[in-house]
Amino acid sequence: MIKGYVHASMKKRMYTVEVNIDLKAQEVSAFSCTCPRGQVVCHHLAALLYFAHYNISATDIERRWGITATRGSQQEELQDIQTIENLYPRKQQYIAVN
Repeated sequence: MIKGYVHASMKKRMYTVEVNIDLKAQEVSAFSCTCPRGQVVCHHLAALLYFAHYNISATDIERRWGITATRGSQQEELQDIQTIENLYPRKQQYIAVN
């Protein structure tokens, strides 16, 4: 799952976007966005996928082999999830037009 916060166009608000990707089929299996068009394909979804394509690699995934799954460790894993903003903090504020 990829989760991110995308700025709304022309407004001072952010939308939460979540995308589930089927890695075997290499396609989006489910998505959601908190914008008014969030149940249909919106440009916030496209923005998150575009960002992920150029900024997340297979090596960003935590090692999974050799780890036995127990209910307690699954809860710990969920707490260890980091956001894209934590992994890749902005060096400067992005401004599209000066």
